[in-house]
Amino acid sequence: MIGSRWRKIFRDLWRYKVRTIIVVISIAAGVSGVGTVAHMYTLMSHDLEQSYAAVLPASATLYTDDSFDDEMVRAVRRLAAVADAEGRRSILLRFRTRSDRPWQVIELFVLPDDGETRISKVRPEEVFEPDPKSWPPGDWPPPRRTIVLERTSLLVGYLGLSQARLGDEITVETADGRLRQVRLSGLAYDFARMPATFTGRAYGYVDRETLEWLGGAPGYNQLYLLADNRTDAAAVRQVADRVRSHMERAGVRVARVDVARPGELPLQNYFQAITIVLGSLGVLALFLSVLLVTNTIAALLIQQTRQIGVMKAIGARPRQIVVIYAMYALVFGVLALPLALPASRAVTKAFVDFLAYFLNFKTGTFTTPAGVIGLQIGMALLTPVLAALAPVIHAARLTVREAIAGWSAARRRRGDHASSNESAPSAPPVASRFMTLLPLPIILALRNSLRRRARLALTITTLMLATAIVISVLSVRRSLFETLEVILAASQHDIQVTLVRPHRVAQVERIAQQTPGVTAVESWGSDLAYRLRPDGSEGPAITIAAPPADSLLFTPDVIEGRWLIPGEDHALIINVDVLRFEPDLHVGQSVALKIGNRTTDWQIVGVVRSLPGIPIMYTGQPYLAQITSTVGQTREIRVVTVTSDPATQQRVATTLRDALEQAGVSVAVAQTRAEEREQAATLVNIIISFLLTMAILLATVGGLGLAGTLSLNIIERTREIGVMRAIGASNTALHRIVISEGVAISVASAMIGTLLAMPLGYLLSNAVGLAFLNIPLNYHFAFDSAALWMVASVAIGIVASLVPARAAIGLTVRDALAYDG
Repeated sequence: MIGSRWRKIFRDLWRYKVRTIIVVISIAAGVSGVGTVAHMYTLMSHDLEQSYAAVLPASATLYTDDSFDDEMVRAVRRLAAVADAEGRRSILLRFRTRSDRPWQVIELFVLPDDGETRISKVRPEEVFEPDPKSWPPGDWPPPRRTIVLERTSLLVGYLGLSQARLGDEITVETADGRLRQVRLSGLAYDFARMPATFTGRAYGYVDRETLEWLGGAPGYNQLYLLADNRTDAAAVRQVADRVRSHMERAGVRVARVDVARPGELPLQNYFQAITIVLGSLGVLALFLSVLLVTNTIAALLIQQTRQIGVMKAIGARPRQIVVIYAMYALVFGVLALPLALPASRAVTKAFVDFLAYFLNFKTGTFTTPAGVIGLQIGMALLTPVLAALAPVIHAARLTVREAIAGWSAARRRRGDHASSNESAPSAPPVASRFMTLLPLPIILALRNSLRRRARLALTITTLMLATAIVISVLSVRRSLFETLEVILAASQHDIQVTLVRPHRVAQVERIAQQTPGVTAVESWGSDLAYRLRPDGSEGPAITIAAPPADSLLFTPDVIEGRWLIPGEDHALIINVDVLRFEPDLHVGQSVALKIGNRTTDWQIVGVVRSLPGIPIMYTGQPYLAQITSTVGQTREIRVVTVTSDPATQQRVATTLRDALEQAGVSVAVAQTRAEEREQAATLVNIIISFLLTMAILLATVGGLGLAGTLSLNIIERTREIGVMRAIGASNTALHRIVISEGVAISVASAMIGTLLAMPLGYLLSNAVGLAFLNIPLNYHFAFDSAALWMVASVAIGIVASLVPARAAIGLTVRDALAYDG
């Protein structure tokens, strides 16, 4: 049998259904926001680790100048401390999706005949969620003379594959210059490889016969190793060195050895940055939800003050009063859970699915961890109760007379006029004269808002923080793009052409200068360098570029140290992305680099900013040419076109490539500035999409808080509305009063939030810049976004007022005057 306490609770919940719904939705929004952040973090960390472990990543990879066969692979497997080994071959070719599209780069990898890889496993993509109709399950392993694309290749717009369909044909230029039509026979998933969204090149998989048909050599040029002890980097290095020695004794020259850092994911730095942002937004979401719940629960308890007096009059003790209203608050949390849990799950799934493709990991079976469910249950049940404690204890201590007279009356007798429930505080003379100029609905709205100043403060704080976060995120977006433009402005070229091998400077520059649309040409030196770390390991391959001493097309932004001095040797400049791979480097440090088969010592003299995801080192052109024996030759030219629009850049790039190829100069890549900008913008948009999603979630919490506050204000003023009705107030007048109140609160919150967004945006910009780009951003406050948000705040105020306004209009004079809440 239900006790009297529960009957009272359920009767009040049912009697004031609108109030109950508003409070439940408010609590659900806060709980869902925190749950979403926690769920995303848990799933991403778990799924990334699971994805990486499932592919059995190579402990080390050896790249060779000479081909080797299966016999060599079997011999390596027999070596001590080698758990497994697998040979691979890759080749860089050019492709295009249509004859009117520019050529792009694709790296093709040979798969075993059965498609089963042993190390750094490649698997067929079963369902391509972004476009399952265009990409149903394809063939696996790749059939003869077809290509299976790595799935992230479809996400890079300028590659031209985003509109491709299963069964389409692309044109591939073979190693000897012939053109082949190759059918796309499916998609693959390769988590061990850096996604195309970060490298800007396509990946594909073929069988051995297809690779040879496309001009590739037989045999392997890469050896993937799996060490017995995969958790010890030094042990893996010893195994890799032993394998290298074995292969070189057998006549296979090893160009370089990459040793993976045990347990480190391919995009570890970006994942860490995302978790930092997730954690920060999670704290803000929790804070907002606590404010929201505290505001609504406290307002409800104030309305129950007279009922508390009646209960005390018939013998209820203070402890019993506290228990009843703690149970009351608990019921709100219980009702909010069925809304919060599925909402959090749906939002989490949508966003994790989005990130899964750009970071290229498998989400696996989508589940909600018990810890996340427990967090949301704890928040839903404990937060309302804790929020209710202070006002309940205060109300329980009132005397019967004070409680029945009303909380505000009791406070007035104690001299607390500022907290009066019946009238707003008197305004200063100047403000009073100003208010006489305002329309009556505005005056009433302002008076109503100021009645409950504590509630008003909590509501404004909630909306203010939501405003500050949204504008801060938009300022981060502006700062990211402004920083990107500053970095791009350091290079004044329109086209960058990289050659397959060095050619004479005079020949290459003459061809470029004779190309229609070209106004300037600059030859650069370039090669690949590998850092020899103090522990004996080799770092990843990093481009080392050598601009002319008098370059007019490159004015780098030096953030530490200095730029190169003409004629100096051994001087090295690194960009900030190098520090992601070699974080111990700093200005003034000596570093050993392996370029080709030669090892040389260098001195780091400066650090420059650069585009994200592209580690580059710079040195003087004469010295690099001397080391690489390419004096008078070039592997890279930078070109300025007559106009810098994307169409002209692409047209000139195509014409220049054709002219060089006809002259026997093989071109590896010809990238326009528009393509370079698009590649960088892709990474920036990933970050921005992530931040905006969280900001919108927090703004929604703030909007619900405003709607809840207005609804409670309407309920509190039920009798007043009845009096206004009795003296002739129209529906339109009541509507204007309620909406004016909502707009006034929303706009005031937006104004304060905009001021708070200035320092908060600066701090967030620095945090995002350091996390994703390794440098603080050039901070630019988004004034235009702030102005738009002010307009949006009016809309939020109106929308949040619609339900309360309709409730006010729906009250009859009789019902309003009879209200006893």
